Order: sequence, then C-alpha cells, then structure tokens
Amino acid sequence: MSPDKALFDNIYSFTIFNDEIIISDNDRLRKYNNITNKVTTIAGGGYSNNYIENTDATKTRLSAKRANIRYNYNHENQELYISIASDEYVGIIKTNNTGNLFEKTDIVYGDYTYDGPLHIDTNGDMYLISPHFSYCLWMYKNSANRIDGLFCDDDFSYGTNIYSIVMGENHRLYYTISDTYYKIGFIKEYLFDEYQARIIVGLGNPGFNNDWNGENTNVCPLGLQYDFKSKVFYFTDIIGDTNIIRKYDPQTDKVTTLAGYPGFNSVDDGVPANIVKINYPRDVFYYNGEIYFSDNDSRHGSRIRKITKDGLVYTVVGSYSVDYVGMEAPDINCMAMVGAIYKNNYYFIDSARNDGSLMRVNSTTNKIEEVISKTGIDKDIPNLIVVKDKFYYANKTSIISYDMINLNYRNYTPLTLVANIKAFAFDFSTEEIYVSECGKNVSSDIYHSRISKITTDGNYLTVANLDTDRCAISMIVNGSNIYYIETSFSQNGINSTIVKLGKDGSIKQIVAGEGNSDNDYILAKDTKLYGPTSLVMTLREEIMFVEPSKNRIRKIKKDGKVLTLTMTGNELHNPNWIGLHDNNLLLTNQVELFVSDITLRCYGIKVTNSSVCGGKGFCSDDDKCDCFEGYFGKECTIPQCNGLLLNETNACDDCLAYNHCKCIWCISPSSSVSKSNRISFVNATSLVTIILCILLSVLQFYFP
Repeated sequence: MSPDKALFDNIYSFTIFNDEIIISDNDRLRKYNNITNKVTTIAGGGYSNNYIENTDATKTRLSAKRANIRYNYNHENQELYISIASDEYVGIIKTNNTGNLFEKTDIVYGDYTYDGPLHIDTNGDMYLISPHFSYCLWMYKNSANRIDGLFCDDDFSYGTNIYSIVMGENHRLYYTISDTYYKIGFIKEYLFDEYQARIIVGLGNPGFNNDWNGENTNVCPLGLQYDFKSKVFYFTDIIGDTNIIRKYDPQTDKVTTLAGYPGFNSVDDGVPANIVKINYPRDVFYYNGEIYFSDNDSRHGSRIRKITKDGLVYTVVGSYSVDYVGMEAPDINCMAMVGAIYKNNYYFIDSARNDGSLMRVNSTTNKIEEVISKTGIDKDIPNLIVVKDKFYYANKTSIISYDMINLNYRNYTPLTLVANIKAFAFDFSTEEIYVSECGKNVSSDIYHSRISKITTDGNYLTVANLDTDRCAISMIVNGSNIYYIETSFSQNGINSTIVKLGKDGSIKQIVAGEGNSDNDYILAKDTKLYGPTSLVMTLREEIMFVEPSKNRIRKIKKDGKVLTLTMTGNELHNPNWIGLHDNNLLLTNQVELFVSDITLRCYGIKVTNSSVCGGKGFCSDDDKCDCFEGYFGKECTIPQCNGLLLNETNACDDCLAYNHCKCIWCISPSSSVSKSNRISFVNATSLVTIILCILLSVLQFYFP
C-alpha cells in the first residue's frame, strides 16, 4: 500500500531506523519503508490468540482488551518487543522485523506489564509500568530474569498515566506523566541511587507558555525522545486546547515550541511549522535533522508528519481527507457509525461529519456522495433502518425518518417521553416503532426504564417497564416478539442478557446470558455475555450479536445453541455495530464499513449453489447436509447400489448413482464372489462378447 493511501486508525507510537518507520496503529504493528514506499503489517490484525514461538505474527490479535499496543525497537538486532494486554494474555512478546514470526514469548509474563510504554536498553533490561497502577515503574533485569519494582510516582493517582519512557545520558531514565483530563503533567528524571524522581519540566503557570525555563513551563506531555547527539529532549504537548511539538534543552533549562502555536488551523502540507494545526500528537522522534510526530484526527485520519530542516511541515505516511465527497470508497477516512443497503448502494452515517452526514457509496462509480448534510443522529443510538424508501434514525428525544423519494423529513417525538431514547426498532408487519427509554427524568430526577411503541396514528403507548438500572440498548422485532439486549448502566455492560418479550409486554424470557460458559455449541442461556452492543435477526430466524470486547460476532441458532462466527478479511477488526439486509451483514468499527455475505454454507458452498451437498442433498444448517435417499457421507457424495455403499466391501465396481452400476453383467452383490473376482469376471465376459461380435461380423460378410 502506498503511503498516501494508507489508513491508520490511531497512531500511538512509532520509531525510525534505517529508512523504516515502525508504527503502533491501534491493535497492530505496521511498517513504512521509505525506499520501497510501501506500508505493510508486521504483527496484529488477525484473530488468533496464539503467541507461541514461530507463530505468524500477522495472524494474531493484539490487545483486544484496550485496542492498543506499545513496543520498543531494538536497533542492535532489529527485534520488536511488544507489550500487550488482552483477555487471554498479559506480557511482552518478541517478533523479528523480517519474517513476521514470534521468536520468543514469556520474556515477562503475568501481572508485571500492561499495554503501556516500554523501554529496552542495550543489555536487554526493560523498563515498564505496572498493570494495576499506571504511574508505577518496574524494571525487568535480563541477566537475573527477574522483575523489580522501582517506585510509584505519588504526584498523581487516579487518571494519571506514564506515557513514555526513554533512557538519557549516563544511564538516566526519563518519563512523561500526565493527567489528560485536567491537562497537566511533567517530564521527570528517575534517580536510581535515591529511588525517586525529580521534575525537570512542568509546574509552570496554566496556559500556553513558550521559551520558559523547564520548571516554569506548564505542560501535559505525552511522547518523549532524547537525542544523544544534540543532548536535548523532544516531546509532544497537549496543554489546554493546544497541541504542540516542543524541545527541552537541559543545558540551558529552556523549553521551545517548534510547531503548533495556538490560534492557527492549517492542516496542509508545505506550510511553516508555526501556523500548522496538530491533533493529539501521541509520539515524537528526531531523525536525520528532522522532527517526526504523529497527528491523530478522529475525523480525517491519523498520519505521521515531519518538520523539515527549513521549518516546513509535510506528511510522511498516512491519508488525510478534509472532504472525501467524490473520492473512491477505499481511500477515505471517516467515522462510519451505522450502515444500510438501499437500491444496491451502500449507505453509512459519518458521525464526525457535519453533525452526522448520511453518505452513499455509488455502486456504479464506487465514489462517495453526500445524501443528508446534518442528520442530527446521536452516536449513542447506533441504528439505521430502511423501510419503503425511508431512512429511520434517532437522537435522544425523537425518531426521525427521511423520505428518499420526496426528500423530506418526519419527526416522531413522543409527547410522554420519560427518559432519553437508547434504542428503537421497526415492526415491518404493523409499521409501528418500538422505543427504549432509559435514564433519569429531568423534571423528577427519578430513574425510568421502559419499552414503548409509536403506533401508526401517532399514539405513544407503554409496552413494558424494566427493572431499575436496567436498559434495552439494542432491539429487533420478529413476529409477535421483541428481542433486546438488556444491560446494567451502573456496571458498564456487565451482566448483560438477551431477552425475548411479547409485543404486548407479556411472557418475558431470557434467551442468553444467564451462565458463565464461553464455549460454542451450548445453550445460549448458559453462556456469559461480554458487553454485547448490537443484535439482528437473520432470514433463518437466528439471532446474531456483536461483542466488541471479545472482538467477535456470535449467533444463537434455532436449536437455542450459540456459535461464534468464523469470518475472513478485516470484518472483525473491533466491530461495534451490525445490521442486516437480506443475507448481507453490515459491520462498523467506528472507522470503516464492511459488508459480509452470511448466506448459509455447507463446507464452503452456498445453500443457493446447485453443487451444495454434492447436488445430492439439502444444506439445512452450518456444514450440515441432509442427504437424499441413496446418498451418504457428510457432503452426500457416497451413493448406494443394491444396499451397499460405494466404499463398502462387495459393492459393485463403479456405483455412479443410487442403484446405478456402470459394470456390464454384474452379478448380484449377495453372491459369495469377491469384488476382485467379479471384476475379473466382468472383464472376461466383456472379452467374450467382443470376440463373438467379431465372429458374427465375419460370418455376415461371407454369408450375407
């Protein structure tokens, strides 16, 4: 992939060595080679939790828990040390830079590291942070193979993190520690002999300061690098509303701003660094006289930029699109929230564009078009439904429809709304809209949670009141029932269940989430749900739901058992919403929109294909063929002749179909003659027949 087309989710950190930039992009490691001008994935982006030796690193799933990784690049042997934390593994793994293979695991294992910053010095010692307290420093002593606690920084506690760790002169350790909510922090030096740290930058007056002494400058630093040649520090700073790149010279105790002065908004390349706008610069790196930094814009994309020697800013790698209308779909950066299919075109709502724009991917040109500039959709109510040329979406107080034919809106505002709307569903049989309300009523400060419906004549009726602190966050209507994800607000999605409720409010039944098992092929009621956020009902009346924290999509089959879907490509790259159009499953991960064909398959062949189950059976379930009479085997490819299967002893020599043998004058399979003897018998009788035919022809020639 070329650098100007590369899409990055969120660049956390990067390093540069020998014309290559190693980039930590959300849940994968990627590499940009300046010589080949290509971007490739080194590790992550897959679905495997296997980190054993010689495992293909690109097939693994890195840090599904926090959706980020930290790493350190060992320049001596070109090894990548990756600090990860997922539900299955907490530790540091190592991969090489060429073969994409994990070479060693368990360098540090257990509760000693988290998905935070990591530094490795030349003798293999590692400096990292505690998994439980992100402001505590630890050291892994390579020669002794042990972990030692250094100290915990007591300047901050809750909300504070150590973001970068570097080694400076004379084996001195430096780190940034910041509270990004209150926008305050420090650069500190750790004193090994005294087991404590001192502030070298920070504690200044609030606001933007430039060219101040270190301790008189107010900062909120994230990325940090020390240049041994010039003996200065470079760091990124998100102080106040300003995002800047700065330099600290310990010899003069001076802080200087290099790029990103407040009040300027230029995002273009080739402009002076003092007027450029920078978005959440997570890391910085000084290389060959130029200063590289990450620029993360949630709306337009992440990229790595550099300040050249003449003071101009240019993009090195990553795509940035200010207005992507007219661009081809794969090349854009967007915040795809929900999607839909209408008249063979793909639609999605970009939650970061113009108060939620409805966009269309033209199926003919594959280019982006804007349909509605401002939908006003609420990002906490992810749903988009298409019914009879109308798009339905919601905000906290109303359901909105947009007519694609007449190009007008209709607002369904419940007059008796008791709390904020959290979800809605459409009943295609009655054209009624079901609504979930949850939260405190503003006028009474009392918590309410209920499911209601808007009838076709505009009446608003209560269907069922839910328990206190419970809420329906995603709903579908099927037949006479409502299915919804019920969760607890106070426990952040813990103890979620999938519930079936009669449309009249009766017969409430838990479908999934009462147990503790995480296995497949067990009753859904006995499973444990991990914060499901969205569900749909397939044409086969199977319930599908997404669990973002587990990076997976599961379905409840008609027999009540649960199954994890196996999908290919990038569909399961942190999915958070799913929708359905016929057999097309739509998925978003808050950045991209994917479409996956979920047509029932048996052993890779769609149920609609005439060759499914060998053409001799019916695909009734996932990889389950119901064979026609006379055909057997898992794919119905073994016929039966005269009561015996083709692969059985004493079966006729070539059973082509049910009770259809190819052999000539086969004797009954009930005979005691063996199959090999019968073959000889058939060959012999065939030869006799040929000889008789020749003799008959000769006689007819001489005696006509």
